[in-house]
Parts: sequence; structure tokens; C-alpha cells
Amino acid sequence: MENFQEKHAVNRIVAFGLLNFYEERTSEFEAMQSLVCTSDDPFSREAKITLYKNGVIIYFAKTTSEGKGNEDTDNAGKTTIIKRLNGEEIDTISPTLGFNIKTLEHNEFKLHVFDVGGQKSIRSYWRNYFEQTDGVIWVVDSADRMRLEDTKNELKSLLQEERLAGASLLVFANKQDLPGALTDDQIREGLELDSIVTHHWAIQACSAVTGENLLRGMDWIVDDISSRIFLFD
Repeated sequence: MENFQEKHAVNRIVAFGLLNFYEERTSEFEAMQSLVCTSDDPFSREAKITLYKNGVIIYFAKTTSEGKGNEDTDNAGKTTIIKRLNGEEIDTISPTLGFNIKTLEHNEFKLHVFDVGGQKSIRSYWRNYFEQTDGVIWVVDSADRMRLEDTKNELKSLLQEERLAGASLLVFANKQDLPGALTDDQIREGLELDSIVTHHWAIQACSAVTGENLLRGMDWIVDDISSRIFLFD
């Protein structure tokens, strides 16, 4: 079966991972900058030195499980995906505490990437970055069956956010290189993606380690968002 699937809605597009197009939308940029810099997120002060203009803002996020001693573990692979897309070494990667910011280019679009931590202690701050969001990339550890239920619940909660209306959703079913990894069909069923009728969404099986299908997923979400924006602008 084809491993790249998408679901179209009639009226709007919604997503998680998060993509924001700022094509000369200066007022939207200023509003976003103000929101981030004045939020109560202890990690948001890093955004004060970053300019988001004439490009796309992408948020990569996913849920995590509790490690020993109630410490969150964060290893779905989103940081590895970002480094792979940016041509960086992936030999040494630490858990994301708060968020990291990267700037990439894809299909002639500038992508400002927010690598958002998935620890439960951080999730309450996610909504600080939802304003003017046009897309989301949700990374799933396909080799960790135990977290699928938690991931489904977090994604459902996220898509109910009013400020995410109109975004595009790309689900990366990561770690396909590992034995026993769930297929994209199993991930789609486990996350109940077919029940999403209000948003455009796609699921892409991939491997951050090998780089397989990462560009294919990015092609879809950038094309989906750009076609909507340029249609209505």
C-alpha cells in the first residue's frame, strides 16, 4: 500500500508540527514576536533575537513518556529530522529542553524551525506559539507502541485549539529503520487520523537516521500551505 496518504477537508486546513507563512505579512510577524517575547514560557526569551519575516515558521513537536525518576524522555526523533534536513551531523543529539530555532530553505521557501520539546512539563507552554500558525509537523516514534495512546490524546487536544484553525498537519511516522516499527497504516489507525475531517493532513513513514522520505513529507506540507495562502492572498 502507498505509504504517503492525505485527507482533504472542504473548508479549512489544519496541522501539527507547526508551519507559519509570513509572506510580507509584517503585522502578523510583529504580533507573533510580541506574543513570544511577552509570554510566560521560560524558554521564549531566545526568540527575541530571531527575525521571522518573509518565510515560514515551523514547529516540530511530539509527546514523550516518563523516564526513571519521573524524568521525561524525549526521543521521537524531531531534532534528528531537523538536523538531517539542515545537512548537520546527527551523531550526538541531546533531548530538547524548551525549544531550539533553526532556519532552513525548502523549495525556495525560507523555513524558520521551532524544535519544541515534548516533555509533559513543557506542553503547557505549547499554546504560546499557536498564533497565526499555518501548519504543524507531529513526529511519532513508530518503534514505541506504548506511547501511541498518549500521542493520540495529545494530538486530539492540540487540534481543538482555535488558533490552529487553518494549519496543515503532517505526521512523520519516524524510525522506520528499526525492527518492529509500526507501519504508517498502523500509526494512522492508532492516532485515528481518519476521523480528522476539519483539516488537511498527511502521514509519511520516514527515518531520520537514513533520511528516507523526509523531503517527501516536507514537499507535501510546504505545497499544501503555499497553495492555500497564494490562493487567498
